[in-house]
Amino acid sequence: MISARPAPVGQGHTAWINAFGPTRSIPSISLIGLPRFGIGLALILVLCTIQPLQAQHRLGYYVELGGTGGFASFNVDWRVAGHLHLRGGVGDLLWPTAPFTASYVFGGGRSGLEIGGGATVFFFPERDASDSFGEQLTELLTIGKGVGTVALAGALVGYRHEKPSGSIFRVTLTPFVGHDKIAAWLGVSFGGAF
Repeated sequence: MISARPAPVGQGHTAWINAFGPTRSIPSISLIGLPRFGIGLALILVLCTIQPLQAQHRLGYYVELGGTGGFASFNVDWRVAGHLHLRGGVGDLLWPTAPFTASYVFGGGRSGLEIGGGATVFFFPERDASDSFGEQLTELLTIGKGVGTVALAGALVGYRHEKPSGSIFRVTLTPFVGHDKIAAWLGVSFGGAF
């Protein structure tokens, strides 16, 4: 705590020098070790961060054709902080899927490059020797190959646009890695946010 003699009214600068001396530095108030200018800078950064967050929608939803969910998926997208998004959904790739991703949107404004990763759970049937040739071929063409429920790592790279009205448009490339194979899908998403 800093204690000083109160300055007489009207003496301003002279009273300051008399109280602290000409060779002393001006004391700074600190909060958790931050000097006064650091607190001001921190407040400005917080206010600059809060303003864009208030202008953007926090919760979105979209239908994705292709992409991490398979042939089609319905997804809920939560803007966690700034440009960081978490997404979960339910989809279909001849069998049910559940995509989960975390992504970051690079760029200013409402459009940008979206990069992220996650996993998709595929609920494939177990291999059955009595399956018809068509069923076995279908399983062979998909990643699962009759292995039952699997989770595959995935990534996404693409373009994301969110209008001020809340509509969402995305185009993504989504490679999957699993069973010693890499399969890439293109995805197009349309939805909204609130």
